[in-house]
Amino acid sequence: MASVVVARTGRASNHDAVGSGGAVEAIICADHSWQCFRQGFRDYGGNPEWEDRFVDVIDTCESEDYDWGDIYPLYVSRAQFHPRSWATASDATTLADPADPYHVGANVAWWSNAIEHPGGSGGWPACWWQGVVP
Repeated sequence: MASVVVARTGRASNHDAVGSGGAVEAIICADHSWQCFRQGFRDYGGNPEWEDRFVDVIDTCESEDYDWGDIYPLYVSRAQFHPRSWATASDATTLADPADPYHVGANVAWWSNAIEHPGGSGGWPACWWQGVVP
């Protein structure tokens, strides 16, 4: 957890992690949103070869000028999940806040492992194949 900002708290929330010695460390994403996205992606088994690609795809193509807390017209989160895909992934991870970068990273990792390929029809085909692709 060294790559994200954490704070010791006395209570657990839906995206806390147990640190050494049993203390609860809450992930704080303010001003560290991409670090939190990456941590969620890593914690939920995202393919390391795709991590930078997802950051690029989401930041420059899928979400364009949107921010983490923005509401999207047809899709869910900056990662632009189809609502049913988001529901499936968030049910599996139990992380369902589309404005929380850690939750989005976790759900991107889970979904990208559950489908055939992130650039396929169940993933992010419109943006995945733009530019340099791993």
